[in-house]
Amino acid sequence: MHFNQTNHQKRNILVVDDTPDNLRLLSAMLTAQGFEVRKALNGKMALTACQMVLPDVILLDINMPDMDGYQVCQQLKADDKTSEVPVIFISALDDVVDKVKAFDVGGVDYIAKPFHGAEVVLRIENQINLRLLQVKLQEKNFLLQQALDNLKASQVQQIQNEKMVALGQLVAGLAHEINNPISFIYGNLQYAGQYVEDLVKIIEVYQQEYPKPTPKVQQISKDVDLNFIIKDLQNLIGAMYRGSDRIREIVLALQHFSRHDEAEMKRVNIHEDIENTLVMLQHRLREAGDRPAIVVVKDYGNLPLVTCYASELNQVFMHLLNNAIDAIEEGVGNRG
Repeated sequence: MHFNQTNHQKRNILVVDDTPDNLRLLSAMLTAQGFEVRKALNGKMALTACQMVLPDVILLDINMPDMDGYQVCQQLKADDKTSEVPVIFISALDDVVDKVKAFDVGGVDYIAKPFHGAEVVLRIENQINLRLLQVKLQEKNFLLQQALDNLKASQVQQIQNEKMVALGQLVAGLAHEINNPISFIYGNLQYAGQYVEDLVKIIEVYQQEYPKPTPKVQQISKDVDLNFIIKDLQNLIGAMYRGSDRIREIVLALQHFSRHDEAEMKRVNIHEDIENTLVMLQHRLREAGDRPAIVVVKDYGNLPLVTCYASELNQVFMHLLNNAIDAIEEGVGNRG
């Protein structure tokens, strides 16, 4: 906002008129009333003067050579720096059409010559007071808009926090529910593998003790491809063991990420939290249709434990990594 003087400061009035006598008359009259007056003999000088020092009010004659008052006003209103300066037209032209055009180009008032000094002063003071009120209103609107923006941001943050809390509770619940059956499977796979080995040994002993099986046994062995089953069983048990172990890792990462029961500030290893967050984002790191897999390069330093709210810090890591993945995908899309 350009207009920020108080009522006790001298108001800067720019008088624009191509007649020197009119300039002297207006300057003397306004100076006597306590205004600071600058003078310009033509439109070009007026525009230059406004750029040097922004006036509070401009008294602008209409009939001037090269550039009339209407054109000067239009240029003033087209410039952000000068657009809000009140322009009062002064002219010997007193036709309605001239007055209408003066207001159309952005003038705020119109004084016909010959004018009375008291009238000019009163109109200037009116415009100054109106401008003050306008500035105060703009300031209030700005503060209100700022308060509204802050409120909206606070509400968005609150909603986001509530969503993350709800997500943490959901993740913790799911992790707990998944943990029980997968622990049962993982724990019993070792016994299942041992049982399979024992059964294979029994079959091998049968084959040694009865090298010539009956035709029915031969047929069944052929149909099920017994030799392949025996060889592949160990691979199958191993794959199941690795799969269940992977599920256990994911469940553990979910529990660590949510930290639902760890609301207090505590000392944590942030590298472990980053690892857990990366586990949560594995689905986004894999190869997609329009881009290759995203490789995460980890260059961890030797950091001490960090005192923080672990769950909220995990949310920060989640947002940062998600944003980074989004940026990579946008970059690949733009190159395409």
